Amino acid sequence: LKAKHIAENLGYEVIYGDVDSLFVKKDGAKREDYETLSHIISQETGLPVSLDKLFRVIAFITKKGDNRTAAVKRYFGITEEGLIDSRGIEARRNDVPEAIRTFQQNLIEKIYDSGNTKEIKMIARRVSSEMLSSFIVKLREGSIPDNLLMFEKIIGKDPDKYISNVPQKIAAILLGAKKGDAVRYTILTGGVSVKRDQRYDWRKYAKLAISAARTVLEP
Repeated sequence: LKAKHIAENLGYEVIYGDVDSLFVKKDGAKREDYETLSHIISQETGLPVSLDKLFRVIAFITKKGDNRTAAVKRYFGITEEGLIDSRGIEARRNDVPEAIRTFQQNLIEKIYDSGNTKEIKMIARRVSSEMLSSFIVKLREGSIPDNLLMFEKIIGKDPDKYISNVPQKIAAILLGAKKGDAVRYTILTGGVSVKRDQRYDWRKYAKLAISAARTVLEP
């Protein structure tokens, strides 16, 4: 809170903060200005504060049912160096298939690269529908390799401890896995498979792609 007040007193707008970070912005501020701010905060609070990243554009995901409050550690952005940096979204989750993660990263790069809000909105309307439609067509045609559509999850408990037949439980039984093991599987129309070269349920993956696109577009 003290760091927040220091930043605001120096003319910075605090746009987000959590346990160990503070996100601020100020029109016309350059890297050296943010470095100076971090130095002042460090001196006045005694905390080891430093500038971590400078973003060209950043978007925060809001809490479900509350579009005014940012969810904790759920954001994505493009740094000054042109690199995508994200937390808490599908692209950063190991339990999301690689193809979905890559699709979301490509969508972020295409839409948010300019850093200009007006341009972002214009590009989003055109690019998002084109990219999503193209991705779903590939899913429907079965042209995306199934190894890129495999889920990977850690078994939180032994299979016989699960009440419902969730996919990871079925995969664990098929693989003989136990609590703490990682299992990989694909979703088929008729169930779950731990083998390669199986016909996946493209509709299931289309829903995941739509959800990943929504994460990118809602901000």
